[in-house]
Amino acid sequence: MAIQRRQTKTGQVRWVARWRDKGGKEHSRSFDTKREAKTFLADVEVRAARGVNTAPQKITVLELYNRWLDSRPLRDSSRTLYEHTRDKNLVPLHNYPAVELSNTDVQAWANQLANGRPWVSSSDAGLERAGVTMGLRHLRSAYEYGRRAELVARNPVHVQIDDEAVDPVEIPTVDEIRRVVDLVREGGAPYEESSRSKFPEKRGTKYTAYQRPRPDIADMMLVAVGTGARVSEVAGFNVSEVDFDSGVLLVRKQLGKQPPRSRVELKTRRSRRDLPIPEELVPMLEERTAGRAPEDLLFTTKTGRPINTSHASVVVKRAAVAADAERVHFHALRHYYASSLLTSGVPVQDVAAVMGHTVAMTMKTYAHVLAGYQERVRAASSLAGCGIFAGSPHLRVVEGGA
Repeated sequence: MAIQRRQTKTGQVRWVARWRDKGGKEHSRSFDTKREAKTFLADVEVRAARGVNTAPQKITVLELYNRWLDSRPLRDSSRTLYEHTRDKNLVPLHNYPAVELSNTDVQAWANQLANGRPWVSSSDAGLERAGVTMGLRHLRSAYEYGRRAELVARNPVHVQIDDEAVDPVEIPTVDEIRRVVDLVREGGAPYEESSRSKFPEKRGTKYTAYQRPRPDIADMMLVAVGTGARVSEVAGFNVSEVDFDSGVLLVRKQLGKQPPRSRVELKTRRSRRDLPIPEELVPMLEERTAGRAPEDLLFTTKTGRPINTSHASVVVKRAAVAADAERVHFHALRHYYASSLLTSGVPVQDVAAVMGHTVAMTMKTYAHVLAGYQERVRAASSLAGCGIFAGSPHLRVVEGGA
C-alpha cells in the first residue's frame, strides 16, 4: 500500500492511494487531500486483515441508497421522505460509483441543493438549510449501511450539527408576517422565470413574472402561525379534524410530498396532538368547512387538488423577498408560535405538548426564550417582599424584569 502525490495538467495536486486485492491485482483511487488517502488506505488495511476482498465494488450511489432503503422495514411516512430525497435531490449522484464519492463531491452536491437544483428546473431557488441537512443525513445513513455491509470502505458524508437552539434573529416579527400574508393573498410578488416557449431560440430566456393571488396559502400561513402546526400537517388537515365543539384542530395525518400527495402517517408518535384554535381563526375555518364532506381536505387548489407544500413554500419565499421580510417562511411561523407561548408564560411542558416535542427538545430549541425567563425569575426573586422565600401563594414573574 502506498500514497503518491500527483499534479494534473491544470496544476491541481491529487493524492493517489494504491493497494492490491486478495488476488494480487493492483487498484488505485485519487483524493483531494493526503489525509483522505491515508484514511482510505487504513480502512482497506483493516478489511484486508479480516479477509474481506478489497477490490472496488461496482455499485452506484443510487444502488447503495436503494439497498439501504430495502435493508429494514420502514413506516410509510419515513419511506416517502427517504424516497423524496432519492428521487428529487440525489439525482446528480445517481450514477456515481459509490466507492469513488469523496467529501468534496458531497459538499459540491450540498451547495447545489442550497443554491439551486438545475435538474429540478432552471428557476429552482434551492432548499432551506434544514432541507439540505436532511438530504445529507439520509445519504450518510445509506453510506453507514454500505460500510457495515462492506460495500464501501468509508463514509464520505459529514453532517455539521448546528446548534439546536433557534437564534432570536431568525424569528420574524408580527409586522413581517402580516406583510407576507397580505402579499401572498393579494399576489403580485415579482420573481424571475425562464421561458417555456415552443420556439427553441426563446426557450430558457429569463423574464420577470408576478405571483398570482393565493388566498389558500395565505390561510395556511394563518393556521401555521396560530397553531404551530408544520406545513405538511396544515396541508393534511381534513374537514372532520376541525372540532369546533372542543375548539381544537386534531393532528392525525400529514400530507405526503410525492404524488398523488395523499395523507400519510405523522413524523413521530408525539406529532399526534390536539391544537387549540385561536378565536381569530374560527371564521376562516367555518367558511372552509361549510357544506363539505368530512374526508375533504381543508386546503385545496381551485381545482380541488391537494396543496403542493414545496410550491407553497416557494410562493411564501417570493412574497417574503418582495416584502423585505425574508425571515418569514412556514417553519419560522412555527418558531414564532412557540416563542410567543413561552414569553406569555405558558409552561414549557404545555408548549412541548402542542409542538409535538419532548420538554428537553423544547428547552434546547427555544433556549433564548428560556434564558429570558431565568433572568426575569432572578430579578423577581431579588425584590423585597416578593414572597418566594416565604412560600407565598402569590408568586409571580415580574413583567418587564431584567
